[in-house]
Amino acid sequence: MSEGALTRYFDLPPGKWRINSSVPGFKVVAVAIEGLRHRLFPLRQVEAREFTALVPFDDKNGEPLERPAVLHGLPTLYYYYGQTLYLWPPPLHAWRLKLDYAPREETRPGNALGASKSAL
Repeated sequence: MSEGALTRYFDLPPGKWRINSSVPGFKVVAVAIEGLRHRLFPLRQVEAREFTALVPFDDKNGEPLERPAVLHGLPTLYYYYGQTLYLWPPPLHAWRLKLDYAPREETRPGNALGASKSAL
């Protein structure tokens, strides 16, 4: 893990599929489920198009329209939107979730050439 990175753990109760994962100045870069023998099972990040095919979202506020109730089990993928992390499928049992964060890139004001004023 690189310098400046951060790790947080969440205890997932059965059926919880939405997590507020906000940490100021950091973004989520990796998610894994911790198994019974403390082995990590990485989850695959998906894009909005793939996730909305599984869960319908409201166009106005970006929140899911209905809770996915059909499929439950071991989460295998996640969708990161804003400050919220969505797991799919929702967990059937209690798990421990590990989130790795990396610092967000600072945006610097630049000119039309892409260089900042201090570099010129």
